[in-house]
Amino acid sequence: MDITAPVTSFTGLSSEALAGEIRLTLTNFVEARDLAVSAASHAVRRAITLGELFETAALRFPGNFTEWCETNFPDIGRMTVWRFRKVWRQRAQLMRDEPVPARLKDAYVALGMLPPPDQEPGNAEGTRPLYTFRLVVSGDKPIADWPKIDLIEFVDKTKPLADLRDQAMERLAALN
Repeated sequence: MDITAPVTSFTGLSSEALAGEIRLTLTNFVEARDLAVSAASHAVRRAITLGELFETAALRFPGNFTEWCETNFPDIGRMTVWRFRKVWRQRAQLMRDEPVPARLKDAYVALGMLPPPDQEPGNAEGTRPLYTFRLVVSGDKPIADWPKIDLIEFVDKTKPLADLRDQAMERLAALN
């Protein structure tokens, strides 16, 4: 697999064929993920392929991609799809380090999508806080430099948080 190739490998597929290719690769990904550690880097490579497939679908269905995913892959959450796409987009960074991360979670940590295990939120007593919020979009770039797809994902992912804040503000006003 040429990890530096642009997203073109799957552009000629019909919608049904693209969904079928994603299903097949997803099945292969799940099998690879569940193998022993010696085969775990295979899961990372499958995640890269899934990312390419989902990126192809996102380009094919602008504005309807989330709905398309929910229809074709109801058991896969938006965050999982986002992570696959992010692994695809940042594959060069991931693959330049040898060895390739053995587990997908290690790949997510290496790409800054998850915090390292020793930096997960908690306090001195070892308890977790009431809530945590971590959203990684476009790395540390200023928002003016974010690509459109990351802006859309950010707005989509933070809407529940904004709604919750509005409800809390209304409740505070009612208490005063």
